[in-house]
Amino acid sequence: MIDLRKYFPDSRTVVLNNGAGQPHARYTFSRAPAGFLPLFNAYLKVPKAGHHYVWRKEYFVDNLLWRTATYAILQICDDGSVIEVGDWLHLGNGSFGVFGYRHDDGSNAGLIWCPPGGLTGEAQYDEMSTISQAYSGAALTQNGSRCYSESGLIDVIPSMTVGGVEYRSVAHIVMYHGVQIPGRVPVKAGKLPLTANGVYYRNRSDWDEYAIELWLAPGVGIIRERTPFIENASWWALPDFVGDLFGTAGNWVTEAAA
Repeated sequence: MIDLRKYFPDSRTVVLNNGAGQPHARYTFSRAPAGFLPLFNAYLKVPKAGHHYVWRKEYFVDNLLWRTATYAILQICDDGSVIEVGDWLHLGNGSFGVFGYRHDDGSNAGLIWCPPGGLTGEAQYDEMSTISQAYSGAALTQNGSRCYSESGLIDVIPSMTVGGVEYRSVAHIVMYHGVQIPGRVPVKAGKLPLTANGVYYRNRSDWDEYAIELWLAPGVGIIRERTPFIENASWWALPDFVGDLFGTAGNWVTEAAA
């Protein structure tokens, strides 16, 4: 078991390079930035003691410029849980809007990165509906879409070198994420089973699914990221069935720059 909270630094920016050594992602981690507090309190906060936390995700586009895809809003809770309660999501043309989660009773929800007490090898499964704005200031609506999160600890690596830097007590974790959209038939792989270390491909028939695999260092944040699989990749304007399990291993790995 680990306390995942110590892997989310108060303030840090990490650049992740692809296998060719080119910049791919820039993640900025911020504890309780004041500018996001009104949004957090008004729309996203779950009824637990704790503070908000922002994970800005930028991607290097066409080898020319950094573009912000989203500001993920998390809640770091006093009971040890880490919950992704929503996003200030880029909607295109520089416009942003709220994206969030709700339980079936209408109360605020979120993707569970870590349950109360700490993250273990026993995955935590949670299912919820989604809410969103068509544009900043618009009403929040539910269109019937649902999602799930299932997170677990794979292992803790005592020492790991990435980009020429040695990190200690590295947490290796995975989150599975599934989506249901009304009127859309889930895209499922025809070849089963697909496995990596025996654990990754879930293949729940009612969901479009993908997985996120992270290596995090205490006080630093993410030092390596891998995408084992994405079934329906239309949201990223990619073909279906991409990721390490469906293609060349290593092509979906990024690491912290030296």
